[in-house]
Amino acid sequence: MHKFACSCPAIVVCLLVACTGSNDSKTGTSDGEGGAGSGGEQASGGTGEGGQAASGGNGGKVAVVSGGNGGAAAATGGTAGMSAGGSPNNAGGSSGAAGKPGGTGGAPSAGGAPGGTVSMECSKLANCDTFESYNAGQPGGAWAGFEVSSGSLSVDQTRGFAGSKKSVKITVTPGGGTARMRNNSPGVLPAVELYMRMMVWIDAPPKGSGHWNWMWGEGNAGPQSGGKLGNTFVASGGNLANGQTWMLYGGNGGGGYQDCFSTAQTKFPVGKWTCYEFHLDSKTNSGHSWINGRLDEIVGFDNAQSLVGQCLPDHNLTNGLWYVPKIDKAFFGFKMFHTLNETATAWLDDIAISTKRIGCPVP
Repeated sequence: MHKFACSCPAIVVCLLVACTGSNDSKTGTSDGEGGAGSGGEQASGGTGEGGQAASGGNGGKVAVVSGGNGGAAAATGGTAGMSAGGSPNNAGGSSGAAGKPGGTGGAPSAGGAPGGTVSMECSKLANCDTFESYNAGQPGGAWAGFEVSSGSLSVDQTRGFAGSKKSVKITVTPGGGTARMRNNSPGVLPAVELYMRMMVWIDAPPKGSGHWNWMWGEGNAGPQSGGKLGNTFVASGGNLANGQTWMLYGGNGGGGYQDCFSTAQTKFPVGKWTCYEFHLDSKTNSGHSWINGRLDEIVGFDNAQSLVGQCLPDHNLTNGLWYVPKIDKAFFGFKMFHTLNETATAWLDDIAISTKRIGCPVP
């Protein structure tokens, strides 16, 4: 994996930042051991006989997996001739004749950082909204804290994800700055670690000078920063000058204001539904984002240190470190900084929050 740092002048003008690097997935391995099966020799796929285990590991070994996918499940000896090989969702072979019970393999591993994931639709999640139950206007349920200036935010029937009829349409006009809503899902916030996910459609990236943010976590970073910061946020979005992905870090403290940012070469997809995920962890002071399940590595940070992030010299209270607060507010929707030249519009659907990795729904 090769990474090339890039620099960006002051955020006030937010000039184009160019950086290159491959966003390779990280690899996680696990070597769980189960008891040895007595159902016969290991087969390679196909149909086992007399309790032979289909491919998927010897006596419960867990296969090495890569990226953010969960580790492969282990074989289950010779129990009823069945085994579970490959990924946790795929059957490794067909059933054979019953054999003697064997040892049970280890549990699937969670590969990749910061954890494996599977495709998850709203119907399978505790805190997810498709907006189908709302009439026109601002959504209800878990949604509150609406902030709209020089634009609009409402349930809309123009388009919906995966055959649904509704989504939330947000619009910000030139001269405006914000069209966003706060999620108050019970049992999730406040959270020391938070995952946010949305399906989003934009016909074109917002244009201007500065940047936009559309997934935002906020809280008090005083404990992490040794009292240097108070109310602090970490937000993910894009660069108004070129449509490239962006991450912003800011907060108040010590009579000043923290203002840090990072940007990558990745351009956000347009003209289609895109799965966008955002992760914040106050225990490890880390933040990550994914686009259609692929880690947008350049803009992420770990151990309070951003790979290519910078802080404005006069707004750097923590010597360049990004301390993640315990999240008590989570926002979805546009918040523009600096100059928006054209009306910006986006549709949001299947929004979810959780304390664990959510993953993307199947289209």
